[in-house]
Amino acid sequence: MNAVVLGHVCIDHNESENATYTAAGSPAVFINKIYSQLPDVKTLVIAPYGKDFLDFKKDLPLVPLENIPETTLVYENISKENRRSQKALNLENASPPILDETSIGSLKETDICFVAPLTPSFEKNYLESAFSNLKKRCVKVLIPQCYYRNYDSENNVIPREFEEE
Repeated sequence: MNAVVLGHVCIDHNESENATYTAAGSPAVFINKIYSQLPDVKTLVIAPYGKDFLDFKKDLPLVPLENIPETTLVYENISKENRRSQKALNLENASPPILDETSIGSLKETDICFVAPLTPSFEKNYLESAFSNLKKRCVKVLIPQCYYRNYDSENNVIPREFEEE
């Protein structure tokens, strides 16, 4: 079985009173982590990322391989006294990647396509273009958390309606 995750990867920076850590994050990272444990499953992540993500990438099968900016989308999660704040940094580098020859070839061969962006930048026209390359029987799964997020002038994550629904 072939699985493609079309969305974002990010660098998660998490801070609380008890711990601080920075790691690769996003549904794409975790879907790959699960599917890579299954026999006969090949997974590919199509996502924007920067050169700073390469230290976090490990065995994540990730495209595109060219025209990579310096920085990756970062989600900064700070929890203090049972309150959580969340910021998104490097939003300018979170645009959907150009669907190159490798991406399109993988979409044509996939049996299940997860749509898992972290910002609402994956708009209808982009998804329609990507979906036009899928097999008729391909299962499409939307993980819509990003469509409930917006950002204020200081990059704080704020709720919004799922307007694209």
